[in-house]
Amino acid sequence: MNSRRSRGTISSIYDAALVPHLWPAALQSVMDEVGAAGAGYCVFNKRTGRVEWLSQSAPLVGREADYFSYYHALDRYRPILETHPAGRWLRISECLPETVLCRDEWYTDFLLKAGIDDALSVRLFESASHTVMFGVNHGVDRAPFTAAGTAALQGLWEPLAKAARLHTELGSLGWKPAIALRALDQLAAAVIVVDGDGRVIEMNRAAERVLQRGDGLMIRNGKIGALDAFDSARLEAFLTAAAAEQKTAAAIGRMRSRRHDRRPPYTLTVVPLGAELAVYGRPLAMIVLADPDERSPSERDLAEYFGLSPAESRLAVALLAGKRLGEVARDFGVQISTLRTQLSSILRKTGVTRQVDLIRLLSSVPVIAPGTSQPD
Repeated sequence: MNSRRSRGTISSIYDAALVPHLWPAALQSVMDEVGAAGAGYCVFNKRTGRVEWLSQSAPLVGREADYFSYYHALDRYRPILETHPAGRWLRISECLPETVLCRDEWYTDFLLKAGIDDALSVRLFESASHTVMFGVNHGVDRAPFTAAGTAALQGLWEPLAKAARLHTELGSLGWKPAIALRALDQLAAAVIVVDGDGRVIEMNRAAERVLQRGDGLMIRNGKIGALDAFDSARLEAFLTAAAAEQKTAAAIGRMRSRRHDRRPPYTLTVVPLGAELAVYGRPLAMIVLADPDERSPSERDLAEYFGLSPAESRLAVALLAGKRLGEVARDFGVQISTLRTQLSSILRKTGVTRQVDLIRLLSSVPVIAPGTSQPD
């Protein structure tokens, strides 16, 4: 077994336990190591009788909905695995005779049509409420698994079992509660929860958008970092300090993260979440990231907060963006005297007397991210 590749596979498995959306990457790592045509990871909820989590790699990617809606009820293999001793690998061909499989709709329509003729699976974890199973697929007309591949798979059982237990127990403890996540998704500020090693545990949609841009922050091997090497080193130091310190002012880290497109840098605040929120002894920290392009209130926000007219709201947003009255007059095609009149009205309605105080007030307006009010 290639020890370096094996360490990378194990690392990806543990990353997926904490960030379940990384399971496809972990499955691909296992496939590459053992020479499988596909792989799958399934969490079955005994209380509801439903599959709670399912991740599949090629060639079954995209067929999860078919499995949930139809083939799950026809799957003869899963119930056998649920009663098979944990830790013992079992092939489809060992427990279901060919005379049964050739007439089985789940096998012929779901597996064979996807190019899979067998699977080697194992029950990873069992609790009062959940069963977790894992398997690798054998492709039609492909050579049997090699002895080295089978040995590699056996060697991955322990990290897979530990990851399955961690994933399931975090869910049972209420990890990723829907209400809290929905609330975080309403914020325009990006929020990322990580452990002391920088492994991402959770993030809201604003953070997802920032990472998708790839212009300042990134996730590599499940860990958060900055594209700029100096900024990445500072962020790592702040996260290490946050994991070691209590929730004190001294433990809070503040920094800017440069962006490669020369836009205004992100501002980051790293805050320790305290020992009471540690996961299996791993202290957590929260990164709050402000994007100057997204955190300003809209014209509608200001109109509703302060009763500004459309023209006054438009002027207030322009001033908040750093524009001077002369620039605004040119942009809007109005007289500067008109803008001064509007500014006087804005100051009166907001209850401040100076423009600098107005900017400070408008900057403190809480911003809700657009387009997040509807559930997925």
